[in-house]
Amino acid sequence: MANYLEDVPEDKAFWVKDGGVLKNLKDLAHKLREIDRDTFIYHVNSAKNDFFNWVHDVVGDLRLASQIASVKNSQKMLKLVQDRIHNLQKFHT
Repeated sequence: MANYLEDVPEDKAFWVKDGGVLKNLKDLAHKLREIDRDTFIYHVNSAKNDFFNWVHDVVGDLRLASQIASVKNSQKMLKLVQDRIHNLQKFHT
């Protein structure tokens, strides 16, 4: 089983519009906790979902990616990411 909690390679980090850099799912959860509405909408809107793309294509966590694919609310997405981290930590402790 892949460890989806590990940092991604440096060249695959997610650069958030507000200047933040995400290297792993915990970074994503932290960012979602504090993200402002404009930044979230920049990354998640009717045309795209950058967080889904990064989780799916870079992190490789297809389960979490499918859960957040259609989420358009940062707090709902945060809850899904936190739940996934919690579940993954059970297997990697």
